[in-house]
Amino acid sequence: MKKIWSKQVFRVHRLAGLIAGLLLLLISITGSMLVFSDELDEALYHNNYHISPGNHYLPVQQQFQAVRNRLQPDQPYLMVTHLPQSPTETTIIRAEYNAEKKIYFFVNPYTAQIVAQRGNTDYFMGKVLFFHFTLLSGKTGAQIILITAILLAVSLLTGIWIYRHAFGKVLTFRVKPEWSHRNRRWRNLHRIIGVWAILFNLVMVITGIIMVQKVIDSRKGKLAPTKEIPSNLDYDQLVAEARKAIPGLTVMGIRPPKKADAPIRILGHAGEARIWGEFASSVYFDNKTGNIQKIAAIHNAKLADKFAAIVPQLHFGNYGGLPLKIIWSLFGLAPGLLSISGCLIWYRRKFILKQTTKHHP
Repeated sequence: MKKIWSKQVFRVHRLAGLIAGLLLLLISITGSMLVFSDELDEALYHNNYHISPGNHYLPVQQQFQAVRNRLQPDQPYLMVTHLPQSPTETTIIRAEYNAEKKIYFFVNPYTAQIVAQRGNTDYFMGKVLFFHFTLLSGKTGAQIILITAILLAVSLLTGIWIYRHAFGKVLTFRVKPEWSHRNRRWRNLHRIIGVWAILFNLVMVITGIIMVQKVIDSRKGKLAPTKEIPSNLDYDQLVAEARKAIPGLTVMGIRPPKKADAPIRILGHAGEARIWGEFASSVYFDNKTGNIQKIAAIHNAKLADKFAAIVPQLHFGNYGGLPLKIIWSLFGLAPGLLSISGCLIWYRRKFILKQTTKHHP
C-alpha cells in the first residue's frame, strides 16, 4: 500500500512539474531580475531620479498641479510614490487611470518641472514586472501565473515527501552531482537543488500566490477608472503633523483619497526593521478637516497588517542589502532549474531508457 501511495505522489509531482515547467523557468528568470529592480532602473534611467539641488522645495500641492496641468483634460488619481530623501532626488508622482494603466512623473521639487514621464510598461523593468505577474496579458495572464504557482506548491509538497529520506544526505554534502555519470547527473542535481531551496521555494510560492491574487482582484469586472478627489489641505502641513504623530518618521509617500469619505494617508518608516518595507507606518487624516483619524505604526499593527507588509519584502528580498539580494537572486533561479532538471529526468526515463531496454532485453 505504501509503495502504491509513493508511486501516486511521484506521479503528481512529475505532472505538476511538467505542466508548469516552461512558465516556472520564465518566472524564475524574471523574478531574479526583479530582485535588483531598483538598482537596474536607476542605472538605466539615472537622470529621471536625480537633479541639481536648488534652494528650497516647492509645496507638494504645486508639484501635484504641474502633473495635473500635463494631464489635462484627464483627471486620474494622483499619489506621491516617492518624496525626495536627499537634495538631488526627484519627487515621483503616479497618475493611476486603472489597474492596467499608470503613468509615473519625475518632478523637480525645486521648480515643479517635469523631468520625465513614463507608463508602467514603457520601460525595461516595468515590462519585466508586468510579465512576472501577468505574462503581459492582464487578468488572464495573472490567472495563468496563479495556476502555475499552485502547481509549484503541489510539486514542492510532493517533492518533500519523495525526497524526505535524502534531506540528511544532501544537507551533509553526501549527495554529489556526478556530472560524469549519465544516469545520475540530472537526478542528483534535481535532488540537491530541491532540498537546499525547499524553504526558499515555499516562501516564494506562498508570497507569490498572495501577490498575484491581489493583481487578479484589482482587475475583477471591467477596469473602472480611478478619479482624483480634490483636496484643499496643505500636504506639507500634513507631512509635518505625521512626523509629530510618529516620532522619527521618514515620510516616503502621500496617498490622497480615492473616495469622497476616504482619508489622506502619509506613509513612511520610523526606524523599523527593513523587512517591513519603506511604507510600514502611516498616519490617516480626514480629507476635509485635516484632523488625524488614525496612527498606524507598524510595531502596533495587527498581525494581518504586519503579514501584508512583509509579503513583498520576502518575495523580492528587499530588506537585507546587496548580499541578501544576490542570495535571493540566485535562489530565485531554483524553480527554473528544477523544471529543467525535472524535464530532463522525465525525458530520459520516458525515451532514452525505454529505447535502451528495447535494444538490450
